[in-house]
Amino acid sequence: MRERTVVREKRSLIGYDDEKVKSYIHSLQLEIRALERRRREDHQVFMNQSAELLGEIDQLKQKAHELDQMENNLKQWIQRNQ
Repeated sequence: MRERTVVREKRSLIGYDDEKVKSYIHSLQLEIRALERRRREDHQVFMNQSAELLGEIDQLKQKAHELDQMENNLKQWIQRNQ
């Protein structure tokens, strides 16, 4: 299978400067690595921001619950003192 690939590559590169092709392929490989690194970094930023936002959501839920309790307590106090 590998031999077929090599033969196919050699046939497809007829008429091209071997060094230019290798240089181009190398630059593509470097670009792929850079893009993968950037994707990983972006993913990490996304995960950090998601965790931060989820923490803020939990805090807001807790504050909303506390406000509901305060409102209920106030309503009960008003009813008792009328």
